[in-house]
This record gives sequence, C-alpha cells and structure tokens, in this order.
Amino acid sequence: MTENNEIEYHLKLHTLDELFAEPLADPWDPTSRYVSGLDEVANYLHLQRLRYQTVHLTISLDAEGVNDDLRRKTIEAIKRYCDYQIAENTRQIAEVRLEGRRSLVTSIPVLLIIIGIGVLIFLIPYLTDTVKSYLAAGLGVFTWVTLWNPADLLIYAWRPLLHDKHMYEKIRDGEIVLKSSQADSPHQE
Repeated sequence: MTENNEIEYHLKLHTLDELFAEPLADPWDPTSRYVSGLDEVANYLHLQRLRYQTVHLTISLDAEGVNDDLRRKTIEAIKRYCDYQIAENTRQIAEVRLEGRRSLVTSIPVLLIIIGIGVLIFLIPYLTDTVKSYLAAGLGVFTWVTLWNPADLLIYAWRPLLHDKHMYEKIRDGEIVLKSSQADSPHQE
C-alpha cells in the first residue's frame, strides 16, 4: 500500500486510562492531556479525507510491561469503542432523518395555506400588480422559512454524523499498534 493511501497517527499516552477517559488536565504540566486519546485521534481524522485511505494508529505507552495480552485487550477495547460510536452515529442519522420527515409532514399544511393565500391574492381584482408581487414575494419568504428546517434535516444535518461513522469504521478496521515508548528510548545508566 502506498503512503498516499494510509493515514498514520502516533498517540503518546502516560497510561492506558488516558485512551478512553477524559483526563484531569494540569495546566502546569506541559505533558498533560486535555482530551482522551481516542478523542485526539478523532479530532485529527476529522480533518482528513478518509474515503480511500486506511488508518494506521500507533499508541506509545509510557510504561513497561506492554505484552501481547495487553495489546490484544487494548485493540479489542478500541474496536468495541468504535463499534459503539458507529452504532450511535447510525442511530443519530436515523433520528435526524426521521425528524426531517416529521418536519416535512408538519410543513405541508402550512404550505397548503400559503398556496391558498397566494391564489386568493391573485383573485382579488382591486389589488394592483405591484401589491400582488410584494405579497407574492412575502409568501415566497414564508414558504422558504417553512421548508428550511425539513430541507436542512433531510439534506445536510446527517452528513457530519455519517462522516463520524466512517471515521470510526476506519479506526476499527485499520491497523492498531500498542508499544512501550520506553522500548524505543535508549536505556540510560
């Protein structure tokens, strides 16, 4: 696989608790975390084009004792977390689309009233064409306002949720490596 098809992210943690938990940030400690490790990864991936790329996540842990069992458990925990986020985003997408359909259904009677008023305006013989055009423009604004929320919900509001869902699928399906950062640093005596 070429470099262009892979997004690499290196996450450095003091403890594995920092991977999922919201940390208690210490502003006096320059190595203090302000978001969980997976939130940091998600924040980075939000800015990436993920469509045709795979994610390679390397987690460096400031601890000895990173063994195969801990690697396996950590990767399984990350995949479970991603599965939950995928399911939650899928649920939220369905909820937004349902709300959009409900909003559209409740907008239809309002639109019918606006159309009825528009027809009546053009049937009134003593109104000038200028007044009719102003009233028609006003009704056009009311129509736009009535359709704004359903259109927003049905066309746009679910897209960030879909992006998040794809992002967590990429993390879950990508390569995850857990290693001790002490193994990388030279031993000093």
